[in-house]
Order: sequence, then structure tokens, then C-alpha cells
Amino acid sequence: MNGVEFRPIADDDLDQYFDIRSQAFGRPESERIAWTARASADADALRLGAYRGSELVGGLRVLPAGQWLDGRRVGMGGVAAVVVRPEFRASGIGRRLLFDSLTWMREHELAVSALHPATTRAYRRVGWEIAGDEAVYAIPTRSLASLELDHAVQVSRLHAADRGAVRDCYARYAPTRHGFVDRSPSFWQLREEVDDEDGGFTYGVRSGDIIAGYVRYRQQLAPDGWGYHLRVDDFIASDPATATALWRFFGGHAMQVESIEVPAPLLDELLLVLDEQEVRQLVVNRWMHRIVDLPRALSARGTRFGGRATITIGVTDPWPGSGASAWTIHADGGVLRAEPSRSAGLQTDIGALSAASIGRFPIRFLASAGRISGPADQIALLDTILASPRPELSDSF
Repeated sequence: MNGVEFRPIADDDLDQYFDIRSQAFGRPESERIAWTARASADADALRLGAYRGSELVGGLRVLPAGQWLDGRRVGMGGVAAVVVRPEFRASGIGRRLLFDSLTWMREHELAVSALHPATTRAYRRVGWEIAGDEAVYAIPTRSLASLELDHAVQVSRLHAADRGAVRDCYARYAPTRHGFVDRSPSFWQLREEVDDEDGGFTYGVRSGDIIAGYVRYRQQLAPDGWGYHLRVDDFIASDPATATALWRFFGGHAMQVESIEVPAPLLDELLLVLDEQEVRQLVVNRWMHRIVDLPRALSARGTRFGGRATITIGVTDPWPGSGASAWTIHADGGVLRAEPSRSAGLQTDIGALSAASIGRFPIRFLASAGRISGPADQIALLDTILASPRPELSDSF
């Protein structure tokens, strides 16, 4: 990394950033104007670059937000667009960018981080671990058309003037879903730009002065030239009648659409109402999670465990700024507290602890995989303290 300087990416360098992103991910030139405009408008986000002189050779973004964990908000940094020019890869630039982003997150009280990886290995090596599924499923529209409908619930088109009410609807619902994002302005930009795309729509159900549920989706011509294709980007429903009305709305497209694509968080509820298991997985990736600030993350998260317990745990972390290598974790009546320790009864790594703390892997699974070790009774106790639902992440970034 000789001669490489790490500093914020200026607006004037966003075209360079787009060029690296386009080469790394195969994104088309047609996205340039919209992407650079959005990146420029993210005033609350970090844009960190690696420069050789005036040439940008790598970069990443961190979108600050929150994540709802067991109904409690934990500050979260969404890491996005991590890219390095091909000739500079394997030089340590990506690792340094990620470590510097962790320092920024901790300084901004973002206790955890999430990302959608192009490679698991690279992020696992710096402390992120698999946390949940990012999958897309195809649902036949004829199955949705057969759902029993309450005709008193009406679906109508929503417009830009309804954005405040849509945000309020999401804000009421998100805390009930373990892992959902408490969306910041940067995250809402990613969602609301769908309204402005060619073929982007938002429909919802009104209940008095509020919106009880809504769906955002994209409509595009099918590849074979017949009919069109629907991809659901956002689906929120506060009650079963609203959810059914929105699904039946898609069933009304059956003459031109054989199936719609829906993200993973919608799958289980659909399986409980569809007559048949006519669900086909199209693609799957797995998003990753990392603890940035252990005391802040555990304090904000809390625990379902109502008793008192104390555990000492050694945690290896490749990030030089991680802090203590051993911690004492106190649980007391639903409250968690972590403080540096001189000893450790259990041993683990930050990635394993991150995945356990969000509910992706029980501690006993991590022990079987060799990712945590120590006395069996302490492993079982930590499993109880960190127990939570399996997390869901509905936002891509």
C-alpha cells in the first residue's frame, strides 16, 4: 500500500468511484447519473476512498441507520459498494478500508454492521459472519388470486405525496421484525427511487388518515417478449386483511404475469396462506453481520433472559481498534453489560459472537463447528443469554 492515502471521496471523484464499481460488479453505464446523484445526496453516509495521488483505486460507503433486534434499536452501519481496482487487489487496501470504516462507525455510535457480500471469505477474515438469508422466490400469481379477499379492504395507487405516511407505516411495523432496518434518509433513498424508475410503482391500503400497508414493486417486460415481470422490493402489512388485499392485488396480474418475485422475509407468511407449496427459489445469498462496539451492542440489544448471570469470554478480533481481548458479560433482569476482563472462561472470535448475538447460530452450533470453546455449562448459559429469533433483513444496500 505504499503511496496510498485513505480519505473521504469527494463529489468530484464519484465518477471514478462509479467506474470502479461498474468494473467490479458489471453495472451498466446507464446507472451512472442516478448512482452518483444518490451517493452525492447521502449527506449522513461515509464515503471512504483509497487514493494514489489523485487517482481513486478503491472505496466503500457506510450508510448509518439502526437495526431492530428483539424490538430494541441498535445503531447499525450498512457497508456497501466495497470495491478495489483489479490491479490493486490482494494488496491490503480492502482490509484497510473496512477497518477504517469500523473506526468511523464506532465514533458515530453504530454498534453493529451489516453487509451483502460478494465473497464470504474476505469479510469473514475481518470479522463479519453469516447472519441471514438474502433470497428471492417466485410465487405463481394464480395462487395469489385464490386467496380469500375482504372486499372492504381497498388497494389504491400511492404517490410522492404519500411518502411521509408510507415511512410512518414502515416505522410502526419494523420494530416487530427481528433484524429489520430502522431506515435513515440514506436507506429511504434506496427505496423511494423505485417510485421514480421506469416501471416502478407503490400501492397501499388506507385506514383513515394512515396507511395500513403498502407494496413497492418494479414492472418490466419479460425476456421472452410476452407479458411482463414483477419484482417486489418492499412489502409491509400491519394486519392479515391488509396483507391478503395486497397479495390479491398481485393475483389480479395473472393474465400477463405467471409469477412474481418476492424477498426472503415474505416467504414464511406466504407459505401459511397459500393452498399449495408452489414456491420456487430463484437466487440466494447470505448477508453478514459484525459487532463493532461490544459493550454498546450488548447494552442496546438486551436479553430475554430474566435472571442474573456472569460469563467471561475471550474474543479474537483482527481489527486493531477492537479494544479488549477478553470481556466479562453481566446479565441482570433483561439487561446486558460488558466490561474488559483479565481472564476468560470461554474463547471465540468476533464473527462467531456476532452471528450468535443476532440469533443466526445457537452457541451450541458454533461450539460444534469449533468457533467457540470452554466449559459446557458456560456454553449452555451463553446460549440462553443470547437466544433470539432468526434475523431477517429486508433492505439491500
